[in-house]
Amino acid sequence: MHFRRRGNNVQIVKTQPGEGGKASSRPIGSANITTGVITAKAAEVLTPEETQEVQAWIARHKSIEAQKREVEYRCLGETLSSLAAWVRTADAGVVAEHGEEVRSGLSQMRRAIAVALGEERVAAGEQGKAKGARKGKA
Repeated sequence: MHFRRRGNNVQIVKTQPGEGGKASSRPIGSANITTGVITAKAAEVLTPEETQEVQAWIARHKSIEAQKREVEYRCLGETLSSLAAWVRTADAGVVAEHGEEVRSGLSQMRRAIAVALGEERVAAGEQGKAKGARKGKA
């Protein structure tokens, strides 16, 4: 059995004997990666051992994704400093093209960090400042 990730789902593929003894891989269903729910179509044809294999794959996938996010977070300060230096000399058109998206992402990150550190009031204040700044009310 192998798995194909498709967005928030994983397609479950089983290799089964085909015509003339030649093996063929066929999708048998899917599972939601976030919830771990296996579709009824797949559950019908999975053995208990295969069901455990699917659940183990989902758990492993979630663990790897969490580790990736942690590494990304640990490197983010350095990345942002490097990008800030680049932006100072970058083409203004490129900066403008992605500016709002980057500002929005930075604002979300500031709020998330404040909430994680128990600074909810700061997060609410940041949100108000960001809205005022976009309207030209700095």
